[in-house]
Amino acid sequence: MLPLGPLRRRDFRFLYAAQSVSFFGTMITFVAVPYQMYRLTGSSLSVGLLGLAELIALLTTVFVGGALADSVDRRRMAIGTDIALSIGSAALMGIAMAGVTRPWMLYVLAAWMAAVGGLQRPSMDALVPRLVDKDEMPAAASLAMFRGSLGMIGGPAIAG
Repeated sequence: MLPLGPLRRRDFRFLYAAQSVSFFGTMITFVAVPYQMYRLTGSSLSVGLLGLAELIALLTTVFVGGALADSVDRRRMAIGTDIALSIGSAALMGIAMAGVTRPWMLYVLAAWMAAVGGLQRPSMDALVPRLVDKDEMPAAASLAMFRGSLGMIGGPAIAG
């Protein structure tokens, strides 16, 4: 049975809900953007290079994100990076709806979102111990695993 104790805490509930929505959207994007790249180019190589662009961007920023999580207000960092991710998502949606998508746009936006994700993750992870008691950490970790599993199944299923 899923331990729900940490969800009794208001701040943890808000963080958990926000992370759930954000992660679900990320999982949709992980399917939609490579599919869109393949539809544009017909090239598996282009799709692979998309993954490489994301990896390079992530590896470039994840260590900076860890240092920032230790030196700036984690809450502000989490909010700021979520806003940046929302801007990236809106840009992806905008270019798709306008019918002006070009491969270079997908490379840039995918790298942007991976880079911002690298900045965000350490701050988000560091917030949880501040919101729950030490004895509730295993339950909070279980909830995070549940959210991750649900997002990894549901997000791609919705994306198609």
